[in-house]
Amino acid sequence: MAGACLHLGRPDEALRHLTRSAELDLRHGVRFDAFCTYSSAARLSLDLGRVEDCIALLDSLLAEPDVTTGELDDRLIAQLRLTRARALHTGRTSRPPRRSSSPSRPSRPAGTTTREATP
Repeated sequence: MAGACLHLGRPDEALRHLTRSAELDLRHGVRFDAFCTYSSAARLSLDLGRVEDCIALLDSLLAEPDVTTGELDDRLIAQLRLTRARALHTGRTSRPPRRSSSPSRPSRPAGTTTREATP
C-alpha cells in the first residue's frame, strides 16, 4: 500500500501505511520486519523534511532492548544509525544561523554617556 501511495504522489499516506505495517509486525512478533519497515518510514520522513520526526523514531528504535543487547541484525542497526546520522546532518545544514540570545543594543554616538544630565 505504501508503494502505491508513493506512486500516486501521496507520501503522507504512504508514511501512515508504513507505520501501521511496522506496528502490526511488532504485535505479531516479527521484529526484524518491523524494524525494516520503521527504517523505511524514517527515511521517508527525512525525505519529506520531517527531520525531528525521523530522529525521534530512530532514537526510539535504537533504544529498544534487542538493539542495545545486540540481538538484532548488525547490518540493520548500522542502517538505522546511518539514517540517523544523515538526519542529524540534514537538520544542521537546513537551519538558519542562530542569533544571539541577548538583544542587540543600539549604538550611541561617540562622546555620549548613559547618564542623563540633571537640570
